[in-house]
Amino acid sequence: ELEEQTNSKITGTKTIENGTYAIKTAINEKYVLDICEASKENGANVQIWSNAGGENQKFNVKYLGNGEYSIIAAHSNKSIEVKDNSKKNGANIIQKESSNQDNQKWIIKEAGNGYYKIISKANGLCIDVQEAQAKNGTNIQVWSDSGRNNQMFKFEKQSTLASLNTVKYPGYKEKLEALKAKHPNWNFEIL
Repeated sequence: ELEEQTNSKITGTKTIENGTYAIKTAINEKYVLDICEASKENGANVQIWSNAGGENQKFNVKYLGNGEYSIIAAHSNKSIEVKDNSKKNGANIIQKESSNQDNQKWIIKEAGNGYYKIISKANGLCIDVQEAQAKNGTNIQVWSDSGRNNQMFKFEKQSTLASLNTVKYPGYKEKLEALKAKHPNWNFEIL
């Protein structure tokens, strides 16, 4: 089966709706996928961090067809990907300009109890919380499917400024973005 996965023959189905999500680890749901230091740079690391509701902890998940998804950081509009298109256990996950390559495509597979495995189209490996440690700054990597909690995630729908109706509320988005830039630790919720 592992050989089949490395040949990218793994297939998925549409399991979640398009939208913006916080992606919580099953180890401890207080921790979510997070772009390190809210960086907007290519190569910025993906880690887990306690959920503060920041834009760098929200991801736009979009179904591409063929059972595949893109997962894009809401704050930077960059895709999460397997670094260097690696096929090895322990390969790092980073954000990078969207390129539509297989290392930026993900299969989101139901794992039971509202959890999902996030599997790389490029190598068949699962997104994995390194050493199953639920603490700020723990690295996110890919690893062979272990069936353990450190490879299971819950997708929790979020609201973002992108969902604000700019025709109905002209000028609001710009003012809120300026406030967010001035106060990056504040949590904004569009009601």
